[in-house]
Amino acid sequence: MLDVNKKILMTGATSFVGTHLLHSLIKEGYSIIALKRPITEPTIINTLIEWLNIQDIEKICQSSMNIHAIVHIATDYGRNRTPISEQYKCNVLLPTRLLEL
Repeated sequence: MLDVNKKILMTGATSFVGTHLLHSLIKEGYSIIALKRPITEPTIINTLIEWLNIQDIEKICQSSMNIHAIVHIATDYGRNRTPISEQYKCNVLLPTRLLEL
């Protein structure tokens, strides 16, 4: 198990599974950096959660945010007729950038 004083970077935190996992991690005392889409408004407000725009991934990659684990559960399966290019960014490019952390 992870040390509860460490930060977890999380994608998909506003999804059904993500919100349940987020609540569990907060209960365990984890500090969360949650990436969200620009159009998404988080419904969970907690001092242990830092909400960042997913477009800020470059800032995260270049900073020393002391991230100890990454939980990636975001996906884009084409809902709302999302263009293929956006699906590619979410399903291929984002995980690749996360691996580089």
